[in-house]
Amino acid sequence: MSIRHRAGGYQARLMIDGRQYAATLADIAGVARPLIEAFSTRRMAIVEQLTVRGEASAKAAQVATLATRAAKGERLAEAELRARWRDKAAARGLDASWAESLLGRTRPQRPDLAGICGELVDRKGLTAAASTFTRRDLLQAIGERLPTGAPVALVEVLADKVMAYDPHQLIELGAARGPLSSIDSIRRADGRIVVADPDARRYTTRGLLLLEQHTINVALRRTGESVAVLEPAGVDRALATRTLTSEQAAMVRRLT
Repeated sequence: MSIRHRAGGYQARLMIDGRQYAATLADIAGVARPLIEAFSTRRMAIVEQLTVRGEASAKAAQVATLATRAAKGERLAEAELRARWRDKAAARGLDASWAESLLGRTRPQRPDLAGICGELVDRKGLTAAASTFTRRDLLQAIGERLPTGAPVALVEVLADKVMAYDPHQLIELGAARGPLSSIDSIRRADGRIVVADPDARRYTTRGLLLLEQHTINVALRRTGESVAVLEPAGVDRALATRTLTSEQAAMVRRLT
């Protein structure tokens, strides 16, 4: 691979299976080329090594990468790394105001409320990975569907509208019960596990409850018909090829 600078970015030439391909690597608007080069010492060292060798193939780039790799030493803490980066930028006349001038230039788009509600409720987006959800899960799901972001107050309003979208489709189950999962609990500095939100109410969808009831009805109707009865050894072999919790494995053994 060879890289050379061009206006607005870098021109890269890649050699793959004997064929050469060209690609332009664009720069970010507002970040000057001298600054990019100052913080791209690793890449510049590789390019310099290729220039010295007079080579441009992918294999040569791999060799240059290994040749210029610094020996592993003590890892710096993130705070120390950030301090070094700030000092490096300040030495080139950049301060916090410069960074702030590049941020916040994208305005949140008007959310598609009907689309969000339809995806989360009608198309089971809220119960795709779990049978129940909390308001916190709802807020996260809405945020994931707003790629340009949104004020917190707007996300809260959208959550209220999703909950009121179809009162017949969302069922309130009450507060969380049973063993805590990693997302339901917080580990304190002293090692104690505490409930993240003891009053969090959980919800599900009517469609999921109807599906679960149908599954139960079918299982009860066929009780005693010796359907899907297997030898324990065969069940063990099948379970060994899958990743299941102990409760899921116990359920499979009882069903078979």
